[in-house]
Amino acid sequence: MVQLRSVGAAVNTPFHRRSPRARSILLMIATHAGIEDMFRHAGRDLTTPRPDGFEIPKSLLAEASERYGGVILGPPC
Repeated sequence: MVQLRSVGAAVNTPFHRRSPRARSILLMIATHAGIEDMFRHAGRDLTTPRPDGFEIPKSLLAEASERYGGVILGPPC
């Protein structure tokens, strides 16, 4: 059982998943605190229609990542 604790999420809510297989593969993704601020910094206002050709410049993502404690390891090869 995993105890999930997050702002805006239910605190101390047990979560479990039983696999019918003898062996299972688990993909776990963890993000640093403040990642939502990084997305707000580099993103756009979702209450407005998406402009034609909208794209987030990589330089803005890099700036936001550095500002909010993220590390960009680069695009996959």
